[in-house]
Amino acid sequence: MTKYRRSMSKGVVFAIGTFVAGMALAEVAISLSSHDVLLAKESLQAFDEGKAGLEELSEGTGRTGRQKLIAYYLTDTNTVSLKGKLLVSRCFAIDKRFPQAALLAEEYLHVYSNDWRGWRILGGARFASSNWNDAVRAYTNAVILGDEACYTPLVGAAIQADRLDLIRDIVPHLLILKEAQRTDENTKLEIVMGLALYAFKADQEAVFVKALEGMTAEKLLSRRDVAMAVRWGCEKFTTPEAQLICKKLQEANDSRPKAKKE
Repeated sequence: MTKYRRSMSKGVVFAIGTFVAGMALAEVAISLSSHDVLLAKESLQAFDEGKAGLEELSEGTGRTGRQKLIAYYLTDTNTVSLKGKLLVSRCFAIDKRFPQAALLAEEYLHVYSNDWRGWRILGGARFASSNWNDAVRAYTNAVILGDEACYTPLVGAAIQADRLDLIRDIVPHLLILKEAQRTDENTKLEIVMGLALYAFKADQEAVFVKALEGMTAEKLLSRRDVAMAVRWGCEKFTTPEAQLICKKLQEANDSRPKAKKE
């Protein structure tokens, strides 16, 4: 058991790798033309007025567009509204400049505390900085405000913060999400991984079995981090029900070409 715990402590960040932790990029000096300034102002105004969305303006323009929005904010901070700072915060977060993203998200949330978008950005920034407890708090607020996409990163942060009690309380909803048609396949795998890790740490074999129900061996093996979390459970849980699932997983892995085996 000690061996498995040691393995888990080394690998769990990889296994729940929704974000890349601890990365911070240096400020990039960008020269803004008058046209760039005009476009930045128009984007911020469109966001303020609800004419364009957060994802559209932070992702649709690509990295260059984000950097120009950031550069405009850094050179003329006082002209950017509080709502506009949410857009700039997300640009910082996407470019892995997490301290800046967190600072602006917190400033935004001091006023707009009922906006799950701010909590999601803050949760991601805190997670990436290995600030697990603050990430748990932010993701929990996002979930309470209706952001289902934050359930899986919440589980990851809660595992790191050793908040198994919190995961225990949301296991039923995670199982519902796993079976829901609205949930995409990648998110389903994220849920399975989170539940498998929780089951391993909390010694909850029933949760482990339910997490794997309905999932094909091929899907579980399609992601290395998911397969790793499931195998920890297979090494720990020895009842016939759990081992039947694990046997099928092993058989599927053995039948794969050697170069692709996990």
